[in-house]
Amino acid sequence: MIEVKCPGCGESFEVPDGLCGESERCPACGLDVPIPNQSAKPDPIALLQKAIPTAPPALHAPNRPKPKKAERPTVTESAMAVFGAVFFVAGLVCAVIGVVFLLSDEYAGPGAVFIIFTGLGVAISGLPFWAIHHALRYLRRIANAV
Repeated sequence: MIEVKCPGCGESFEVPDGLCGESERCPACGLDVPIPNQSAKPDPIALLQKAIPTAPPALHAPNRPKPKKAERPTVTESAMAVFGAVFFVAGLVCAVIGVVFLLSDEYAGPGAVFIIFTGLGVAISGLPFWAIHHALRYLRRIANAV
């Protein structure tokens, strides 16, 4: 006996072996159900596809746009900009004072040169803070655009 499942109502029933390749009427709903050949082996790929579960549906609609974040700078970005500006301006002021000392008769000497180079060093040390501030802004803008 061969067990056959009706595609219409899902009812299972048995038919004699001699009816392979023919069709039999379902006792529950009356639909003609084709009887498969017993000699035909099932397709292994089809069996694997039935055995592998499908992925669950997405939790959100794929076409829905992501909400945009506010464009306000973060505390870190603001602090970087402020520190960079303070260092840069203080360094330039120090360098200008050193140049004034170097040009004066009373304070000219190696101390004035030291003040100039110290001021330029402080001004240059402020530039990375400014660069980091702008790099963070740029990266945030890119992340919000994606």
